[in-house]
Amino acid sequence: MPRTSSITGPRRASSPISWGRACSCAARISGARTLATELGELGASLPVPGDGHVDVLLRPDDIVHDDASPWRAEVAAKAFRGADFLYTLTLASGTRVLSLVPSHHDHAIGEKIGIRLAIDHVVAFPAAV
Repeated sequence: MPRTSSITGPRRASSPISWGRACSCAARISGARTLATELGELGASLPVPGDGHVDVLLRPDDIVHDDASPWRAEVAAKAFRGADFLYTLTLASGTRVLSLVPSHHDHAIGEKIGIRLAIDHVVAFPAAV
C-alpha cells in the first residue's frame, strides 16, 4: 500500500510534461482511495477526488520484475546500465512503461516477462482531455 499520494490539477493533452525517466498509465477511480490500472489496483493514502479517469505517474523502479506475476509485458527495448537493465515494456493495452531490472535478468527483445507494481508514492493527474 502506498505511503502517500497526490492528485494534481487538470491538464490538457496538448500540455507537455517532462518527467525524465518516467511515463504514465491510465487508471480508473474505483473508490475513494482506490485506482484501478491494467496492472492491478493501487491504494491511495489520500482520498482520490472525482469519479472518472486519471493518469498515474510510473517511474522505472515502480515496476518490478516478478516471474510469478499474472501481469505480463513484452520487452520492446533494453539498455544496459551496469547493475541493471532499463527495459521499455509494452503492456497488453499497447502502453509503454519503463522498468529497472537487475542485470542478471537478461531478457530478449520480444520476450514477455512478469511484472508487478511496487509504488510507494502514487502521483496521479486527471486524464488528458
